[in-house]
Amino acid sequence: MAAVLASLGTVVRPLGIFCLVGIAAVLFFRREFKQFALAVLVGVLIGGLYVLPFATHLGDPLATVHSYQGGEYSLFGLPFLAIIRGTILLYSPWTNLALSFGWILLVLAGVAMMFRDSAFREYARKNPAEAIFAALYLLMVFCYNYPAFARSNFARFAIPVLPIVFFALSRWMPNDRRVLWLLGCVTPVLAATSALGIRNVIRVLHASL
Repeated sequence: MAAVLASLGTVVRPLGIFCLVGIAAVLFFRREFKQFALAVLVGVLIGGLYVLPFATHLGDPLATVHSYQGGEYSLFGLPFLAIIRGTILLYSPWTNLALSFGWILLVLAGVAMMFRDSAFREYARKNPAEAIFAALYLLMVFCYNYPAFARSNFARFAIPVLPIVFFALSRWMPNDRRVLWLLGCVTPVLAATSALGIRNVIRVLHASL
């Protein structure tokens, strides 16, 4: 079932394949070869059914993966390089920059706590598949090499691994549900406002009044 869910997750986000890698690696090193073979078979079957229409109609079974790549840049490069390039070369409102780098710093703080926090290290020992997935996924997100999206879409790319990041930061996360509800209502509004630009939002609101 874990392999089925991981395979279906890969349909939504290609880097979800690292969840399958984590599951397969743990089963292999535990010498659970029957479960390993079954997990690999499930992944290949669901993956094959997913790429079949792309291969048939577009002539490219990895069309979705290639859609994340553009122009002169390779899909992956040095960590943070595309984030820096995109920030320098492409204009964005300062609110959008603040929001994007807020998420980047939050994830980096989570990564730091994955190494420092004893509770998370114990979690990783008991759940190695999740730890492998988080390590590989985060590495690829930070190495994504398309400047137009590496920073501006960082939060969207990081969504699948955010639960593990939040767990690593759990000692600093708010426990009051009122705070969580408030954040859940306010942050989407701030994200939309920063993406559109505060001036544009104010202009539209002023025109509608």
